[in-house]
Parts: sequence; structure tokens; C-alpha cells
Amino acid sequence: MAINSVRPLAFSDPFIDATLVENARDFTVESGVTINLDDEPMQIGGSVPSVIPPWKSTTLRNGRIKAAKRVAVIRVLNETNLGGIVFGKWDWFGNRFAKFPRTTPLYISPYDEIGDVQFDPFVFANQRVQQADVRRYGIR
Repeated sequence: MAINSVRPLAFSDPFIDATLVENARDFTVESGVTINLDDEPMQIGGSVPSVIPPWKSTTLRNGRIKAAKRVAVIRVLNETNLGGIVFGKWDWFGNRFAKFPRTTPLYISPYDEIGDVQFDPFVFANQRVQQADVRRYGIR
């Protein structure tokens, strides 16, 4: 796979920029919530190197990802009239679940198939230490 393979995620729109970066190496993040979508730690470079654990996120501003397998970077582009997001690709949750309260503004973005991972769900949930039941999961 190519280094720093970048593509937009399905819910990117004029309000939210959502990008998937695979095989990140010395990748600069101008700003945004940066999510490690892998079971290996993400290495952050710079004057104070650090590590983002698997399945965790952080906010980076002019940060550099030294190495990571799969990362999503999400950034709000337009905070003014952010509620306009409901007129685009996002769907109100009540359209999918009829008993959902009408007064709650919860919206769902379009799904995007990101890739597959393999891990033991019991190790992932800290219910045991040794891997005994590794399974494949799709990331959306």
C-alpha cells in the first residue's frame, strides 16, 4: 500500500471534513480530531514525541503522525450554521427508530466502509489478557 494514502470519508460535506489516511508516515495534520483506527499505537512526532493508543483519539494542531496504519482526521470546517448539516447527507435518527424522542437532535452520517481488523473481543474489552478467539470485524 502507498504511504500516506488519503481519501475523503462518505460524510464529508461543506461543514465537516472527514479524511481517512492509511499507512501514515510523517503525515502532517493541520488541525482536527485524529482517531487511531487500528490495534497498534499511533506514533506522534515533533518536539515532544508521544503515542496514541489503539482505538483512541486526540486533537492535533500542526501535528505530525510519525507512523500509523489507519487514521481518521475529522475537522469542523464551518461552525456558523452548523445545523445546516441536516439538509445534506445526514439523517435524523428518528427516521430509523420510530420511538426516538422528536425533541432530541441526533443525526447519523452515511456509512463508509473503511477496512477490516482482527482481534479477540474479550482482550479488546479487557476481560482477559491472552488472545484465544481472534475474529475479523469490518470498520464503518
